[in-house]
Amino acid sequence: MLGVAQSLPVIAASSWYDDYRTDWLEFPIYRDRVRPVFIHNGYEIDANSVGISSLFAPYDKQTILLAVNTIQTDSTTPTTPTITGGATTWVQVASTAYDVTGSVRGKLTLFRTQANQDSFFDAGAVIDYAAVTQDATMFQLWLLDGEDRSGTNGSAAIVQNATGTAASDFDCTASLASFGNAKNATMAFVAILDETTYPDPIFYSANWDDWYRQSLEYGGIAFSRLVPVHTHANQTAPTMSFTSNALASGMIAFELKKDLINPSADCGEFAVSGYGGYVPAGLSNYSVTPTQLEYRFQT
Repeated sequence: MLGVAQSLPVIAASSWYDDYRTDWLEFPIYRDRVRPVFIHNGYEIDANSVGISSLFAPYDKQTILLAVNTIQTDSTTPTTPTITGGATTWVQVASTAYDVTGSVRGKLTLFRTQANQDSFFDAGAVIDYAAVTQDATMFQLWLLDGEDRSGTNGSAAIVQNATGTAASDFDCTASLASFGNAKNATMAFVAILDETTYPDPIFYSANWDDWYRQSLEYGGIAFSRLVPVHTHANQTAPTMSFTSNALASGMIAFELKKDLINPSADCGEFAVSGYGGYVPAGLSNYSVTPTQLEYRFQT
């Protein structure tokens, strides 16, 4: 754990000098690994669009994730949604249909975006199915903490992703490539579907956090769960196990990239080549250890 945050020195703009300091810093985003933060969830029945009624104030450039699980019970594959509004641009990370042959079918889709500077996340974001009514939709909104915030619309935060599906099985697995950094984390969303009951998921891969199991029933013929999981470990083969034989399941797993230097936008920022992140304006000749940041100011 890092020490208590210290204020950065204020230097008169008219003077030019070097100020060498070694301080102990801690911001809300100074963490040893990337951490997801749950924001909001919701659902809708028999709708061709779903509003996301959450209003919060993230840090500038902070990555936002939206997982959407869609269910149809008429032997048609659910429509892949798009996301509009929220004062941001949404990008689809991955989408996978599961139980693609049965009468009850599901589709899991993951989106990413990035917060705008000094603005609230707009409650006007909408999950849009292009006027095609879906039987059921459930969604979860998450915020990342300590991730790489370079790129656009959260593009640097997710290094890679993989999908996996299973039908009439006790397990669902996705396969990721080797991780680029030991400090990068693994996250996954798993959707589970059955016609008679809620399959109980157990993530038996080591060191997984299983925070929340969102459940939704439709008409007594579709029982679905959306489960987010996370681990600080480099997990290349995340596997969800079920206590009962699930009719179908789908998974989107992804590698989250840790940003070693990423203080609050309140300090002023400029991009640093090679780190893919941001540091206070005027910072140069710095070195990073797990507990210290040495910096040199020139103004």
